[in-house]
Amino acid sequence: MPPELLASGSLFAHIFDASPVAMALFARADGRCLAANDTFARLLGYPTGELIGRRTDEMGLLDSNTWRLVGQTVVASGKLTDRPLQVRARDGVVRDVLVSIQTAEWAGEETILALLQDLTEYNNVRQAMRDAEARFRLFFESIPLPVVVFDSETLAVLDVNAMAVAQYGYGREELLGQSALMLWPAAQQTAWAAALRAGNAPSGPTDHVRRDGTSIAVVADSQPITLDGCAARLATFADVTEQRANEAARRRSEQQLRLIADVTTDVIWDFDLNRQTANYSGGMHTLFGHDAGPRPAPGWWLSHVHPDDRERVQQELRAAIPRGGGLWVSRYRFRRADGSYAHVLDRGYALPDTGDGVRVFGAMVDISRQIELQEATARATQSERQRLAHELHDAVTQSIYSLALMTEAARRRATAGEQASAFEYVDRLNEFARQALKEMRLLVYELGPAALHNEPLVAGLQARLDAVEQRAGVRARLRVAAEARLSPATEALLFRVAEATLNDALKHAAATAIEITIDNDADHVVLEVRDNGAGGHPTSISDPTHLELVRLRERVHNLGGTFEVTTYPGQGTTVRVRVKPGNGEHGQSHPNSNL
Repeated sequence: MPPELLASGSLFAHIFDASPVAMALFARADGRCLAANDTFARLLGYPTGELIGRRTDEMGLLDSNTWRLVGQTVVASGKLTDRPLQVRARDGVVRDVLVSIQTAEWAGEETILALLQDLTEYNNVRQAMRDAEARFRLFFESIPLPVVVFDSETLAVLDVNAMAVAQYGYGREELLGQSALMLWPAAQQTAWAAALRAGNAPSGPTDHVRRDGTSIAVVADSQPITLDGCAARLATFADVTEQRANEAARRRSEQQLRLIADVTTDVIWDFDLNRQTANYSGGMHTLFGHDAGPRPAPGWWLSHVHPDDRERVQQELRAAIPRGGGLWVSRYRFRRADGSYAHVLDRGYALPDTGDGVRVFGAMVDISRQIELQEATARATQSERQRLAHELHDAVTQSIYSLALMTEAARRRATAGEQASAFEYVDRLNEFARQALKEMRLLVYELGPAALHNEPLVAGLQARLDAVEQRAGVRARLRVAAEARLSPATEALLFRVAEATLNDALKHAAATAIEITIDNDADHVVLEVRDNGAGGHPTSISDPTHLELVRLRERVHNLGGTFEVTTYPGQGTTVRVRVKPGNGEHGQSHPNSNL
């Protein structure tokens, strides 16, 4: 390059030296640096004077591959325009540059003018911006609430996070650019449009609509932000639909609990261990005569537990409370206001400690009547067993005595040579022994457990025939022509009718064959018991020997059924009962009928 081109004071020299772009001139032949401005020297970390005369390969600006590619491009086209490259400075730091190269010839010498624009800081700023944007996006998407960013003036949605997309059922692209008002019900959009444009931020509870049209309850919160120089709002919309439903359910449950506590005759109680108080429902006054309401706990309650039960009950409660979530059940005696004691069944549930202390909720039920009935039942059972044992003793004694007399009479007749009379006594002896066997079988059966306690009607009747009639030598058959669903009370009644009829046939009719039939008749169930015994007059059903059948006939009539007895001397007896399958324990005219 002609020296005059870079001579001091020339236009090119002024541009060359003052340019903020790094500029250098190189000889094309050997790559020597002919001139470099201060910007170029600073970029590479050299004093300007040290660059003059140095070849490019000595400077180590580019790696060999890059240098070869640059050279091939320049040779082929004579220039290189705005090629982003990386150059290595003297200290080894790599700088991002935008390189332009132009070849020129002056005075017969070929030169290369290289311009390097330093992009390092620019790229660093861009990378920092990208990193900041990535961090913001990560933060934005990580917010555990649905977030919607919208323009404060146009209300257009500018951005949404993934939780907002999932909550409302739209795709992200479907929401962007749309009005944020679409999230509110149509009837509220006009009012909200005016409020939002007036600067009133969405705050507090409000209603929103999902894409599928379902309504959700949300709690809104928002903050003003500036986005790309425009005023915007970043709003969060937390879905509280389930929370509100749970709160409503809890309120209903509490109302129901209060209602139950007010109307039930049982004692509903709530024991707060922190406050050492127990609150009792109105059942405390109804059942035991004590005032309802709060009481010191557990002192007041324990003072009313029977002394013989107190220590046991206290230990049971102490064992249940520390566990939390455990069920406590105890039976004990509780003192009424009049000083008498009631038998109670007490059940409590200790809730786990959630920070407010352990609380125990429960109910106390007066079971005095049940205990009395159990005791009366036990006494009645014992009395019945004693009666049956007495009858068994009397029957055995009488039977053995009668058999002994007949045996002696038959022996005497045989000894006297009265064979016909002796055989007559032997026949009577056989008949009497068979009858005694029947009665013995019946008494043994009655001493055993009730046949129908755990068995349905058909199974109970079959068990009875197998245990008594079959073993006593009576031909017995159970025929089920049709089965029906019967209430427990109806099954028990039909069983008692069949049992009483069978007992009469064994004790008084000397029957040798019995048949039981269960069938349907229109909308009734029909039970029929037929025997081939001695029979009797049709009015004999009222005899004292048939009192059990008389009582059962009254019960059948009370249930709206019919009870028929057909009997004639020497022609056996038939008992026929018709009842409706659905009849309960009360009759049709009973005020508590459950028909």
